[in-house]
Amino acid sequence: MSDSAQDEIERLDTCLYRIHANINAAIVAHHAMAEANKLIMSGHAKNAGFVKIYNIIHRSLIIDIIFCLSRLFEKPNRGNSESSDHRSFAVAVYLLKKERVQEVLIGRAQSETWEERLRSPDEVRAAISAAIETYEQFSASSDGQQALSRLSATRSKELAHDINEVPDKPEYKEVDALLAVAIKIGTHMVLAVEGARANYAWEGISAEARLFWTGTFDFMSGRLVRPQ
Repeated sequence: MSDSAQDEIERLDTCLYRIHANINAAIVAHHAMAEANKLIMSGHAKNAGFVKIYNIIHRSLIIDIIFCLSRLFEKPNRGNSESSDHRSFAVAVYLLKKERVQEVLIGRAQSETWEERLRSPDEVRAAISAAIETYEQFSASSDGQQALSRLSATRSKELAHDINEVPDKPEYKEVDALLAVAIKIGTHMVLAVEGARANYAWEGISAEARLFWTGTFDFMSGRLVRPQ
């Protein structure tokens, strides 16, 4: 493996590690917010008496999701992925398109002995193609462009900076769509780079969030007795 190919693979591995972390963080925050909303809509939080505190927590979860998605979909300045230190989908896709990177990934998959890894060159190429196509098709679609524009404006004009301009915020359904496509892209990338089946379902998170919020709302509304 040449030094340049080695450097690119190391960049890709690091990039995917951070992509994986941001997707997981967004999923946890999304489930935490969704389960709280369900309980509130059902009337379970009635008389809980901590609206101001809850609103701060709710806003913090939304901010966390927006920042995670912004990092995932951020594009390098002037589109220069070659020298960019961003660890985003755009940079990962740029690296995955390189033939020498693809050859290294194919060789890596065939040399590993883990049972769950990809084995054939065709499987690796298919996963690479799926990751690239999913990202590029979403980024080029009108819905994708609108969601990404609103995401960027909210991050830059309201969260990261205090600018005297009200951004056009992404709707909840757009945030859901961004997270869904991020999971899909991430799943393809993990398959292509690590030869493994990514598990972003995290079914236990919903149950854990529901248990947390139920206990919190019950305690604050007096349905649970304060320990002596």
